[in-house]
Amino acid sequence: MPRYFFHVVEGEQHFPDEHGQELAGLPEAHTYALRLIEKFLRLIPDWPAADSRIRITLASGETVLTVFFPALTAPKRASFGQKSGGAQA
Repeated sequence: MPRYFFHVVEGEQHFPDEHGQELAGLPEAHTYALRLIEKFLRLIPDWPAADSRIRITLASGETVLTVFFPALTAPKRASFGQKSGGAQA
């Protein structure tokens, strides 16, 4: 099984994961990152800045996925498809 590393990035600050996790594949790594984000938001609710994310890499250092904090991007997604100043179609 590949080892994935979950580096927390906030602006220019990087908090490296030096141990990583052996997981079956990228879908499991994505789920693991979402669980980390859930824990961060529960333990430190006012911490994450708008550009906070988890960069998932392989042992080689190659980035395979970047996961943004969903709670920070949700309001932007909620506004898609809405018309301003009038009734919606």
